[in-house]
Amino acid sequence: SSGINAEYFFKLLRFWCCNNEKEITAFGGGWSSELDGDDPTDKQTQINTAVRNVKSQLGIDLSHCKTWYKIAEVVYHRVSDKKSGAEFDERTVLFLPSVWDCQPSQEEWDLLKEFVKPKYDPTTGEKKEEEKKESEEKTD
Repeated sequence: SSGINAEYFFKLLRFWCCNNEKEITAFGGGWSSELDGDDPTDKQTQINTAVRNVKSQLGIDLSHCKTWYKIAEVVYHRVSDKKSGAEFDERTVLFLPSVWDCQPSQEEWDLLKEFVKPKYDPTTGEKKEEEKKESEEKTD
């Protein structure tokens, strides 16, 4: 035994995937030269494509991730027109971003906690005392 739990590994892989109507696919999507960069074989262009698509699909901004691990790259050699024999490559790249880079600093975290802090008492549904005071001060 190599010490790797195969069941855990496949559960981890499932985390990277989404189930659309027809099949299970990885998060991500198509490349756009206007939005992502001119060269689809360039690593930064591929990362830009991943960031844009994941933000669109999940609402998660991965643009602060500094380290991206390329897990796999598959190149499909296609024939677009059988008569002319025109060919092109279609590329699928799987990345694992280092999401730890997206972790907010302590100052950012404190601001975020203040922003999302409940303004109402969950047991009574009434405004918390500090919120009442702030509302009164703003109206004065």
